[in-house]
Amino acid sequence: MKLWILLGFCVAFLATGQAAAERRVALVVGNAEYQHAGRLKNPSNDADDMSEALKKYGFEVVVAKDSDSRQFERDIETFAQAMHDADVALFYYSGHALQLGSANYLLPVDFNADTELAAKRQAFALADIIEQMERAAKVSLIFLDACRNNPLAETLGAKLESSGRSAILGRGLAPVSAGSANTMIVFATAPGSVAADGQGRNSPFTQSMLLNMASPGVEIETMMKRVTNEVATGSARQQMPERLSKLTVEFYFQPRQPASAQTAVEAGENQSDARPDAGIAAEAAFWQAIQSSTRPDDFEDYLAGVKAGRFTGLFTSLAERRLVELRGATAQEAAVRTDETPREAPDATGTIAVAKLKSITTRGMNGNVLVEGTIRKTGNTQWVETNTQNPAGLTFEQVEINDSSLVLFDTSRSLYLKIDLAEKLTYWRQDQSAAWNLLYTVVESR
Repeated sequence: MKLWILLGFCVAFLATGQAAAERRVALVVGNAEYQHAGRLKNPSNDADDMSEALKKYGFEVVVAKDSDSRQFERDIETFAQAMHDADVALFYYSGHALQLGSANYLLPVDFNADTELAAKRQAFALADIIEQMERAAKVSLIFLDACRNNPLAETLGAKLESSGRSAILGRGLAPVSAGSANTMIVFATAPGSVAADGQGRNSPFTQSMLLNMASPGVEIETMMKRVTNEVATGSARQQMPERLSKLTVEFYFQPRQPASAQTAVEAGENQSDARPDAGIAAEAAFWQAIQSSTRPDDFEDYLAGVKAGRFTGLFTSLAERRLVELRGATAQEAAVRTDETPREAPDATGTIAVAKLKSITTRGMNGNVLVEGTIRKTGNTQWVETNTQNPAGLTFEQVEINDSSLVLFDTSRSLYLKIDLAEKLTYWRQDQSAAWNLLYTVVESR
């Protein structure tokens, strides 16, 4: 149980190591209440949650919410002053933005331009903000959750089209370049594409960011790979975060705890009030922390938590399989299930069971949001997948079946989906030669 206690104490020791040696400053912007467009659901929550997280990780944070053009300018000026001689400067933006020509502009809540000149005058050029950061700080980190469907851009586009200038207004945001070393620029989705605003408290991109930032000792390049995979998986590859990195140094939001912190944790191991509230987010954070561990007792702790009711069991199959790998044991010997019943290995009836399969129920995480869904057989070889993040449904054709699994294919997206009844897991990939990527857990099959 040491790792569980360790998670509860992590914030108390953030002032040590790298975070203590660095001066970190951040500007966090969340623009939701646009005066000439519909309200955005997530940016206000995104800004609140991101600013609180960054404060825990040693940042001096300037928070700007629903800034009009004058306030936005003051926010940027305050940030410019604060980041003078900073070791790390971070800019996070959640709201509307648009692409004019090859340049990106961030929109204040009072934006209402109907000409190219007015748009450039009312909006704020992303390149100017990046340039200020690179001049002032040793490391610059830019995160843009700003590629949503934009009615302001549509209105401007209609005006420009009537004047023969529509070609200058692009879809989504334009690719950018970093002017100096030690800059990372991250888009919530690929340039020219549109990102989802999200059904939960945060956007899918920010959800994943917040969850992965909480993992101690994860370098930012590795962290962003995890974020990219989670967002891509959760959106069935429809949203793919993209980053440009010229970092030559390592950066950690939360460094690993030093030995003194570990000693303090062990000293308080028997304090029952040290355990954080259990829940989906806590369970996901715990799994994030142990998933690459080589210690069998970490996975035993997780499975014991499932049995005790602290966890829902989302990662039970993965934990059991990891124990098998680490111990060289059989699945029956390694399983520590909530009902204490070992999983039976597939037998000769496996082919019949798969052939008669009509539907499966799935459950898994997209960032720190629980996603539940169903994959149903609707025809001889046709299947439809629906889930809480995609209720409209996705159509698949069955292309392969064996004694314990079947493979489905979505021609519209060139996406393969594998249902493995033996492992009780689903996987996806976009190329037959590519490795399978874990998707969700199978909780019921009929």
